[in-house]
Amino acid sequence: MAITGVAEYLAAAQAERANGGAEAIKGNGNDPRVVLLSSLDEVRRWLQVDHSTPLDRLVGFKVLRLDEVATLRHDDSELGVVAERAAHLGLPLYECDVLETDPAVRELLPAPVSRRLGVLPLATNDKLLAVLMSDAEACGAVEFMLPRRVIPILARPNLVRQGLSNQFDRTEDEAMIRRLGLDPRHGSAADMQDHDIERLSAEQPVVKVVAEFIDDAIRRRASDIHVRPGAETFELLYRIDGDLISIRRFLRPLLPAVVSRIKVLGAMNLAEHRVPQDGRASATSGAMEVDLRISVIPTIHGEAVVIRILNAAFGLRSVAEIGFGPRDEQLFRDVINRGQGMLLVTGPTGSGKSTTLYAAVLECRKQNVNIITVEDPVEAKIDDVLQVQINRAAGLTFGRTLRNILRHDPDVVMVGEIRDHETAEIAVESALTGHLVFSTLHTNNAATTITRLLDLGVLPFLLKSTLLAVLAQRLGRRNCKHCRVPEPVDPHVREVLGVSREEIFYVGQGCPKCDGRGVKGRIGIYELLEITPEMSKLIVPGADANAIHDLAEREGMISITKNAVALARTGTISLQEAFQVRVD
Repeated sequence: MAITGVAEYLAAAQAERANGGAEAIKGNGNDPRVVLLSSLDEVRRWLQVDHSTPLDRLVGFKVLRLDEVATLRHDDSELGVVAERAAHLGLPLYECDVLETDPAVRELLPAPVSRRLGVLPLATNDKLLAVLMSDAEACGAVEFMLPRRVIPILARPNLVRQGLSNQFDRTEDEAMIRRLGLDPRHGSAADMQDHDIERLSAEQPVVKVVAEFIDDAIRRRASDIHVRPGAETFELLYRIDGDLISIRRFLRPLLPAVVSRIKVLGAMNLAEHRVPQDGRASATSGAMEVDLRISVIPTIHGEAVVIRILNAAFGLRSVAEIGFGPRDEQLFRDVINRGQGMLLVTGPTGSGKSTTLYAAVLECRKQNVNIITVEDPVEAKIDDVLQVQINRAAGLTFGRTLRNILRHDPDVVMVGEIRDHETAEIAVESALTGHLVFSTLHTNNAATTITRLLDLGVLPFLLKSTLLAVLAQRLGRRNCKHCRVPEPVDPHVREVLGVSREEIFYVGQGCPKCDGRGVKGRIGIYELLEITPEMSKLIVPGADANAIHDLAEREGMISITKNAVALARTGTISLQEAFQVRVD
């Protein structure tokens, strides 16, 4: 039975939560289950329909069967999840290339309210208002504010955001362009005088826009802010939980103003637009204080900006908090409590290596030891630890700094990264002479770290004498616990990961709690390889990484792939996420 109003929807939603999640969609694959709307005219006609009419009797509308919903889920995960939700609740689904709205409804909800609720009025008649949303729980608030009955229409979160941007952002941008006295033809600082650029950087609307998106990014736990110029607009994006998410587009004439304001924050040269620049700044959001690392590069469409957000509150975790399994946590503690030797953490950029190293430093800090770190950049400030910031422009490299800090009588040394022969050699020598050394490399898994060090010129007998363990890691996106539903899994994914057809896994479908993304936060996924006497026999010139990995598994190492599947079995991550982070 179709749900025709807010009360019915909320009752269904409450029943669904009481059952612990969405019900499985039932049917024989031929029953029509969801109306697909694709134009403003169709939305207007939908307002004239008797919504108690069974879907298979509707005339003039496209109706998707269950098997077509399943196909959507396979071809487009975001659209498919919303389609399944619409089918489950008996609500129409909206999908189009260009989103249009009725001019008569554009002033019904103020822009801040529409953005906060994630809703977009589409069309209306005397009594009904069709509202686009990715989660129908918002329609209760809309109905409370407007004297009309709301007809919710579900759509992809990205489509709703696109509609909000099209309806509100352009109007706001045009007003700002007029207020700032900008020439709409100019979209690059190269087209402007230096004194105009300096003036723009201090204009209140520009200061407000930049401050707002930095504050918003911090509150949403973004790791990076991107300002990406294009031919007619420039795009604001955040990287959240590893995903690059489009927030909104601005008209291009505002680009020089926004970039100049960011340059002021980073103490950069406003008059220089031809070469890359780097800067630093700090910001606060509520009680949170963060450091910002700013990079500006010239492109054919103007200057692009990336702001890395270094938030100590997010970066510091104890060993117990970073997500180890019981075996790995105990072994990790054993390794970092030894008096000397070397622990290496490996993985791609953005895999949480710094967080793991900081956890090791915090554990060592409990002892009465002298700890010195060499970092680029220093991502979190730690009391009672000497932290050195690399400065390549001044000749302060990892290798040179490491040689000098050894004169300061350290017990524990943390080196941000081993990237060349000099740093590798000094790190090994430090471990050999009574220091406990922590560092990182970029390798695919734990076993290949050993072969990488040999390739860097570290002698096998020195590596055998100093290397204690190698930790390889990835970050997996956690399912949102508020919208987790059974996950449709591609048979190929099951086959590759070695799970049976009968096993049930879960995936977040998107809700207001997770900003419609289905995921919230990330969890570390690890493999910890210990250098045992048997393992040291394989550390020879031309060492075989596969043989090292196989021996490690026989000795008890749990691989990244197996740990990822274990997390999927608990519903912490989806099986698709386990498939994506696996290491073959």
